[in-house]
Amino acid sequence: MSIDVSPIILGIGTALPERVITNEELSARFKNDKFNSFLDVAGIRERRVIAPSQSAGDLAACAANALLDSVALDRSEIDAIIYATLTPEHRTPPTACIMQNRLGLSQHVMAFDMVQACSAFVPELATSASLLGVVGARNILAIHSDTLSQIINPMDQELVPIHGDGAVAILYQCGAAATGSQIDWFEFGVDGKQSEHIIVPEGMSRRPLRPESLVEETFENGSIRAPSQLKMNGAAVFHFVVHTIPQFIKNACATHGTSLEEYDLVLFHQANKMMVSMLYGMLKIPKEKQFYFLEKVGNMSGVTLPFMLSEALKADRIREGSRVLLCGFGAGLSWGAVSLTWQSSQCILPETTVLREQ
Repeated sequence: MSIDVSPIILGIGTALPERVITNEELSARFKNDKFNSFLDVAGIRERRVIAPSQSAGDLAACAANALLDSVALDRSEIDAIIYATLTPEHRTPPTACIMQNRLGLSQHVMAFDMVQACSAFVPELATSASLLGVVGARNILAIHSDTLSQIINPMDQELVPIHGDGAVAILYQCGAAATGSQIDWFEFGVDGKQSEHIIVPEGMSRRPLRPESLVEETFENGSIRAPSQLKMNGAAVFHFVVHTIPQFIKNACATHGTSLEEYDLVLFHQANKMMVSMLYGMLKIPKEKQFYFLEKVGNMSGVTLPFMLSEALKADRIREGSRVLLCGFGAGLSWGAVSLTWQSSQCILPETTVLREQ
């Protein structure tokens, strides 16, 4: 779908937990050669995880406060807050409502949560652009915060080495095409038949929490997991990504009369380095248009793609006039892409805030 709104991205704030989990620590935890080979393929050396006393909301507040303290905008001027997460503070109320109070925002603000996992950034951006263009909001604060370490068993050797915790806050403002980051187009997809491949099986209304939900089971590959914890069929997800995403990107570009050669940078959700490298290779995207930022943070679910956008800006890989293609994919199984022409020359990028352990 095409869109006429051109939101200015006033700034992007990022936050990470203090605690670092190294590959050496994980090798000592899992103790098998096959696991060490998997670490090499994943391309992740370190990942950050929050302390037991902390939450995704704590990370979110770090990222948002760092951003709001850096931009020339009073907090009372924010009209909406979108909070995208797989790990909310509570089942209810929405964490966005908690953030309104915690961040000192006006009571006259729209606040709602979004549950979209790894593909969250593209629908969040589409929602933000729609609010700016249709509802008449002037300033929108969008927060992505995921702490998957809280829903992954620490002895799950398929998921622990891949995932890390993190948060991103983005401030959008309605602007003219000359000053905004022009959104060229959006495209989306979903295959609900494969939704069981990334799932927390028990703990909500379909399968309410019961004593057995907390009982750990040991699987053939040595991983340990309870029904109330995140489960992923890695082989099925890999098959989905390599058989769906390249053709999706080609079709999207063809639909909107563009080609991959016209883009200065292509950013994929970074599930692991092997998967992303295969996507770049299958689409024949040259190295100078690729970008990795997962070695020291891992896969942070829906936080990953906007975090990468911030890091690419800090590294001067995106400049005024750059064309950027971003694609997210994950639980659902869902996917989405957005084409941007970057025109926000004054985007504020505070240094990444570290949430200290207490």
